[in-house]
Amino acid sequence: MRRLLLLSSFFLLLAILFVWWNDSRQPNPIALTPTLSGETEYCTTCHADLPEISASHPVETFGCVSCHGGERLALNADLAHSTMRGGANPSDLSVAEISCGGSNCHSGSEADDRHHIQRVMTSVQSTYAGAIANIRYTFGAQTDLNAHLGIQAVVDEQTKTGITILEPFIPSSDANPFIQKFGEECLTCHLHAEPREGDAYARATGCAACHSTEQHKLTTAIPYTQCNACHNRGNYDLRTMTFIERTDTPTKRIDDYYQPIAQFTQCEYTLDCVDCHTRSEAMGDGDLHNNQKIFNTCNAKHATVR
Repeated sequence: MRRLLLLSSFFLLLAILFVWWNDSRQPNPIALTPTLSGETEYCTTCHADLPEISASHPVETFGCVSCHGGERLALNADLAHSTMRGGANPSDLSVAEISCGGSNCHSGSEADDRHHIQRVMTSVQSTYAGAIANIRYTFGAQTDLNAHLGIQAVVDEQTKTGITILEPFIPSSDANPFIQKFGEECLTCHLHAEPREGDAYARATGCAACHSTEQHKLTTAIPYTQCNACHNRGNYDLRTMTFIERTDTPTKRIDDYYQPIAQFTQCEYTLDCVDCHTRSEAMGDGDLHNNQKIFNTCNAKHATVR
């Protein structure tokens, strides 16, 4: 009996020492109580060195959890990160409505210009509807150039274009091998897609694909290099449905801005894409479209974004 008591005491002491050792390894919690939620969170205990994400999202107001999710009182990294939305990117379109939405944030009314998520979800950058329609029409899978399919199913009952719904595009359901190849090779630049490998393609998904040019920073001053991550890294061979990367190594800005086969105007030596292409063009206007016509005020020519 005495031996059993000694063993029990020994294991109890070990348990106490383990709890003490484990607690001693935990950082001293740094509490933050953002005004938006009023709920204390400990994220800045480990992430105090992160820069302010933007002047419009002060940490004192938003904190971390309202956008990123996560376990707000956890001091263990794995536990704290276990319920984060979108991994490290809460603006991924699969979670943007939860992370960035709300009537006072980015899914409010159109009259208050807070319907940003609606605009992005229905934009051609998200749906890729024009490109899908063109390819399927070319290979006889549909009889017109109207958009019927998108990257994901989208419903917009208040659209002004007459297109109220897009069904999801599933390349494997098309019998034509070229359409299947298009699905495999040519769908890496819409906002839902992870980018190709390589520094030249570096970007996030969702809203951050355009608005985040460095870690934990949001901006509306989007440089041309951010646009180029999708728009100037190569060309698609429409005969084989394969992507051909750029092989040149530009040393001057204007050569980096455009590929060698392209034309440019003098002003583009200094301007960025967003200086001419408005947010309604890039983010969409909140309606589903077959394609979007872009009027370039600099050279007075019309182009079509598919």
